[in-house]
Amino acid sequence: MTEYRVSLFTTGTERELIPFKKEFSREQYESFTGVPGDENDDTVTNFTTFVDVVARG
Repeated sequence: MTEYRVSLFTTGTERELIPFKKEFSREQYESFTGVPGDENDDTVTNFTTFVDVVARG
């Protein structure tokens, strides 16, 4: 099993996570954390989660 970090930088709100949550609704992932920051003089939020992926061969 491999753990991947998924990170989304947005100037929007948590609503930006809806497509991700919909697409990954059958997968297990940690709750998102959000860290505010500054990017090119814009306020952004970095939403991060971790997803465990099992390789099937």
